[in-house]
Amino acid sequence: MDKLNEVLKDFVLPQPERQKKASPKGTWSFIDLIQNWEEIVGHRHRQNSLPLKLTDGCLVILVSHPIVAEQLKMTQLSLIRKIEKSYPSLKNQIVKLGFKTNETIFKGKLLEEQVNPTSLSSSYHRFSPEIIKLKEKAAEVFSEIEDEEIKSTLTSLFIQMSQNK
Repeated sequence: MDKLNEVLKDFVLPQPERQKKASPKGTWSFIDLIQNWEEIVGHRHRQNSLPLKLTDGCLVILVSHPIVAEQLKMTQLSLIRKIEKSYPSLKNQIVKLGFKTNETIFKGKLLEEQVNPTSLSSSYHRFSPEIIKLKEKAAEVFSEIEDEEIKSTLTSLFIQMSQNK
């Protein structure tokens, strides 16, 4: 019987390759939007804003100060167009921008530690396309294992090893 790491090594993406991969064409991931936020709003606003959620046609953006919200609101149409250009599947899905202010999140390096694109690339959300693909690969690799608890544990290890490599 092969060792687990030997079985898993063929299915693990090297770190540089994984960072370059984007969501499949026609789909989008909120994590991708966060990672590419600087390209949409620029460096200065990237340090003081962060997309928070998309509900009912309103993209809610977390900002460090009401002035930042006003500045972004003045360029609302331009920002929506840039998002739609980067994520065609969002065309006509975002009607307006909403803002929430929270200064404490943006103080010091807290934001950089939590939302740095390099840190995001090493820990995906469980519903991100990358994790879903890894789960599918793990299901194929461990399909012969009957015990669901062991299969679940091995799947988790498979995903973690894929992210940490």
